[in-house]
Amino acid sequence: MALDVGSVRIGVARAYIQTLFPQPFAEVHHDSGTISQLKSLFDQEHAIALVVGLPRSLDSHETGQTQAVRDFVHKLKEIITLPLYYQDEAGTSKKAQAELSASKTKRRGPSASIDALAATYILEDFIEQGRHNDVFNKKV
Repeated sequence: MALDVGSVRIGVARAYIQTLFPQPFAEVHHDSGTISQLKSLFDQEHAIALVVGLPRSLDSHETGQTQAVRDFVHKLKEIITLPLYYQDEAGTSKKAQAELSASKTKRRGPSASIDALAATYILEDFIEQGRHNDVFNKKV
């Protein structure tokens, strides 16, 4: 599963081990119940790893939002035991916005969420880079 962590919403994407095809899964409002809600989603989906988009400036330096994501992940790691990986999220939200704007059909559910679609691109980049093939080769 993958997260695109924002200050208002968190986009969630998933990919099944058998297909490695990432897809938008959910959008969660970022509030006091977010961490427990995400844990429930991870448990429900039998997640085996978590990929979190890491925002950076255009020149690849860390920003205030980078630290906010790291702080969020620190809290998340207090209640989950999944292996966690950071993935550069450069351009994923803009790409999601452009795709939704260009779409000629009305989308519904998670595929209509910029945040869930951005999380899908984060997961897609992670899979395509093959950085951690051992995660996806596990048998469930």
